[in-house]
Amino acid sequence: MSRNLTAFLLICLLCLSGNGYPQQAIDINKVKTELQGTLTDSARLEKLQDAAWYYTWADTSIMQASAYAEEAILLAKAKKISIGYKLYWVHAEILNRQKNFLAAYYELAMAKKKYYESTAKTKHLRIDLLSAELMTNMGAFYEVRDTYENILSGKVENISDSLKTVVHLKLAATYFNLNTGPMAQKHYQAGIDLSLQGNYPGAAADGYYGLGNVSLLIDSNYTASLGSFKKSLHFALQSKDSTRIVLALRRLAWNHYILKNYDSAIYHYNRVVPIASALQIQTTVANAYSNLGSIYRDKGDFAAAGRYFEKGIGLCLAINDLYDLGAIYLDMSKMYERQGNITKAYECLLLNKRYNDLYMIRNPSSGYVDAQVKYQTFKKERDLENLSNTLQQHQFFTYALAAALVLFLIIGILLYRQFRMNAKRKISDMNHQISEITQKNLRQQMNPHFIFNTLNSIQYYMYQHDKIATNEYLTKFSSLMRKILDNSEQTTVSIKEELDALQLYLELEQLRFKDKFSFILKIDENIDTLDYKIPTMFIQPFVENAIGHGLMHRETGGLLQIQLLLRDDFFECIIEDNGIGREASKEINRKKQPDHQSLGIKITQSRLNLVNTLYGKSMRIEYTDLKAADGTPAGTKVIIHIPMMT
Repeated sequence: MSRNLTAFLLICLLCLSGNGYPQQAIDINKVKTELQGTLTDSARLEKLQDAAWYYTWADTSIMQASAYAEEAILLAKAKKISIGYKLYWVHAEILNRQKNFLAAYYELAMAKKKYYESTAKTKHLRIDLLSAELMTNMGAFYEVRDTYENILSGKVENISDSLKTVVHLKLAATYFNLNTGPMAQKHYQAGIDLSLQGNYPGAAADGYYGLGNVSLLIDSNYTASLGSFKKSLHFALQSKDSTRIVLALRRLAWNHYILKNYDSAIYHYNRVVPIASALQIQTTVANAYSNLGSIYRDKGDFAAAGRYFEKGIGLCLAINDLYDLGAIYLDMSKMYERQGNITKAYECLLLNKRYNDLYMIRNPSSGYVDAQVKYQTFKKERDLENLSNTLQQHQFFTYALAAALVLFLIIGILLYRQFRMNAKRKISDMNHQISEITQKNLRQQMNPHFIFNTLNSIQYYMYQHDKIATNEYLTKFSSLMRKILDNSEQTTVSIKEELDALQLYLELEQLRFKDKFSFILKIDENIDTLDYKIPTMFIQPFVENAIGHGLMHRETGGLLQIQLLLRDDFFECIIEDNGIGREASKEINRKKQPDHQSLGIKITQSRLNLVNTLYGKSMRIEYTDLKAADGTPAGTKVIIHIPMMT
């Protein structure tokens, strides 16, 4: 749905009046001709900027737009011409189309800064809308909500009804992502009303599609969702938009399947296949085949189910659709289980796990923010429900106690004993929660500790105008930040997640210190890195110390070795460097920063004590100063005993 809303938004933006892009058609042939002639540097910069903008919105490869934008930026830097907000804005649009959302957000921030410095006008509506789109892509739904609410509140002037329609639909989709059904319904309905007044059937189709999703996925009101999807299909057909037609048909088919209207579901999925095939939306075709297989399986027609499952598998393999491939094998496993073929069912289940794992490796944070928001909302609702049930139980107990006065003494003794046990358990739970909260706070202190050094390096490369290194650094940095966000709400993570984050951190440090050291990361082949867990971001501070206090004082040949070994009932993590040793490092630091203390190790030691208290585990750290044959310092070895957690 977001793809359709974005397309509609772009059409509305092209129709807007005001300063900045896009405000009028660009004659690209004329621009190309002028670029071949003699121009002043400023005029050439303006023409390159125009060409970049034209290809950003034209139905061509975004690479053409990127090439013009990069040439404009290089020209501005070479000739020391101040870059205006329009060029930053164009570059942000290009990066957004290339799905490089973090870099796009930085460019747009510069565009905003330049715009507000260069004009006395208030808000630049189109820049704010792009900012909201980028924040949506990064999962910052609360900030997106505030942006759209400000637009609709009248703080931004000269908004057309067509744009208001889009903003209502975008805001509704944001509330849907926040799992706030009533507000989502309110704005979807407002968007529908405006679209009907302005005769925007495509927007009406999007609005009813959104209402259907709220009823289907939040309220579980399948009858209401079916009615909304039918209206969405009606307006999609009226707008002659094939993509919207496919979306509405898919939802109608799935809705009928949930209601066990199997024949209707088959009818609508069979309508989806030819349209999606013509549009080259192969993932939709594969999904339709998969669901047709499930429907025939539930009808007991296993032969037809098998044919559709095989069609779906073939198409998924052709287009490398790992997500749907995993789903098909799961549905096939259920089919074979119904047939009593346990061997086949097990084989399909293994294939399901294999493709799901591959999908997660290639899409490590896919959908995480959305799932996290929905989980937190669900958790609050569940806690309220549990509280309500507890109160009802207490009321029932009180009435039962009043009716059994003859047993008062015996019940009183039993209740007293139970009360003491409950009190002890509550105290234990409170201590557990306090320990977890304290550990989370310590973890939050640690994150800025190493992020600060990384940002300094990025800033250095930017000042050096080293674009390749800056881009490489930003890409790795954004990947590391994504992993930190993924793990930020967890006390423990799988060994694989911890090692992936550590790998990124080490690669960033290598870039930062220009390959002054190398590293080796060895994992015992007997360790199941997905099954076992360790405290989040626990190993990184020791690695950071090895680099910062040992290896960085060497001129060349720095080597860092990290091993994770499986022992009887714990993991042994060995971190060994060939640096200058702890005593020499302390002496250097004492001269440079007499009052300096290692914050990372201090926090980690506190976390270690908390983990021991929290889980009753025996975690410990051993330090060994390595010596060469002649007795001179040859590095440091740190051995960490980490208990097995699942």
